Amino acid sequence: MIRGTKRKKVNTMSNNKLTMGLNFYSKDEKRIDLGRICEEIEKVEKWKIQHIFGNLEIQVSSQVDEVIIENQGSVFFYRAFEKEHISPEELKSMWNDALKLINELKLDVIYENEIGISIHAENPKETYERNKRPIEEFSQNLLRNFSLSVRSDKASALATIIPVPEAVPFKVLGGGNKVLG
Repeated sequence: MIRGTKRKKVNTMSNNKLTMGLNFYSKDEKRIDLGRICEEIEKVEKWKIQHIFGNLEIQVSSQVDEVIIENQGSVFFYRAFEKEHISPEELKSMWNDALKLINELKLDVIYENEIGISIHAENPKETYERNKRPIEEFSQNLLRNFSLSVRSDKASALATIIPVPEAVPFKVLGGGNKVLG
């Protein structure tokens, strides 16, 4: 199954050649306390709250990253690059930073058994083709026994890592628990 999402464009997208996103989808029905999350964001001094959309979501940013946190706990973590090609190590660094943020914010959320990788660029299909190998290497190295499916459209190219049936379910556990990955 492919997880596509229509997200608001992050501010850094227009200034850079490539913006990569890691999308963590909440499995929980319960809502998180966005007020408490705002307080936690202020404690993590590298983050600045850009917008709070009522009780639905918060958009935050740092010098290099943009994050959208929804009230059911889904996290959309974006990083802009000044180039059109990234390495598996850069993807792994993004992954680690996203999971670190989830733990810092103490999100008591269980996530779906898949994450979305989104590519936003001027020429998404060509940019995806240039980055296909690093994405595949990242998925193979980080998530053994996972498969990669791809969809592209006019706005962005989306790739989703999905566990194959034999794989141990992939869950990211917030709330101070150790994050798997």
